[in-house]
Amino acid sequence: MPVACFLDVETTGLSPYRDEVVELAMMLFSYDARTGEIGESLDSYSGLREPAVPIHPDAARVHGLTMDVLRGQRLDDDRVKGLIKRSLLLIAHNVPLDRPPHGRPFMYDLLNAVNSRRRVI
Repeated sequence: MPVACFLDVETTGLSPYRDEVVELAMMLFSYDARTGEIGESLDSYSGLREPAVPIHPDAARVHGLTMDVLRGQRLDDDRVKGLIKRSLLLIAHNVPLDRPPHGRPFMYDLLNAVNSRRRVI
């Protein structure tokens, strides 16, 4: 069965030009390409990241993350890219804000790790 990856990010705000990713959650699962039926959960990752810009109060109210919680945190880039490379299909919320050419640098790098045979929805 093919493998898909659901991913979700939390950010410092809503601007794709200046705000940054502060949390990333990913889940890999198998699925039946013919029926769309979801199979089993295969792997997951959740990580935090200290941003270089302040967290907008509205964003903090949504995700509850503060600079104190994020201080010193870093995403495991190799683990994230490894999970992406295992998947044929990426499913993400609010993709237009997170993909090039106007996307955040982290998401741009992440999507560059994905070759052309993968779909992002």
